Amino acid sequence: MLSAYCEIAKIYRPNLLDIIGIGTEPIDYDSRSEDLVYLDARRWNREHQDKAEELQRKTGLLTNLTKIKFHDEEYPAQVDDTKVARASRPSNKNKRRAEMKERRNKWK
Repeated sequence: MLSAYCEIAKIYRPNLLDIIGIGTEPIDYDSRSEDLVYLDARRWNREHQDKAEELQRKTGLLTNLTKIKFHDEEYPAQVDDTKVARASRPSNKNKRRAEMKERRNKWK
């Protein structure tokens, strides 16, 4: 099944050369296993394409796709020093609390 997903993925992204599939059971299963598939698509030809398209027709895999765009910065992300400086300053709320505490201590 995982191999089929990798082959059909090549239909949607013809420029892929290295396709890796990772499969496992949901996290709430008592026992879990992992499956890995690597597809070297450098020698992909019309015969492979036809096989993948037929596999998709027979199985219905990857026919109802929902695309979501996602971007994540590489680790470690660059830190903006001005944001760090602002975050480390006490907020007005903390300043007001400190002032109230000081006034209460004067009354004692």
